[in-house]
Amino acid sequence: MPDLGGLTAREKEVAALVFEGLTNAEIAARLYLSEVNVKKHLKSIFEKQDVSSRTQLVRKMLI
Repeated sequence: MPDLGGLTAREKEVAALVFEGLTNAEIAARLYLSEVNVKKHLKSIFEKQDVSSRTQLVRKMLI
């Protein structure tokens, strides 16, 4: 996985699970978070990585 500079350790965990194709509910269960917290982490990840969707995030992670 490429360097996702600027992300916290938890955001990197969430991004990795998005990359695996997990849903918000699956990510929440895996990381013992609420779905609301997963959505907050995703919002922060999208802002920091300058993307607006999961698809764009995954594409950026492939480059």
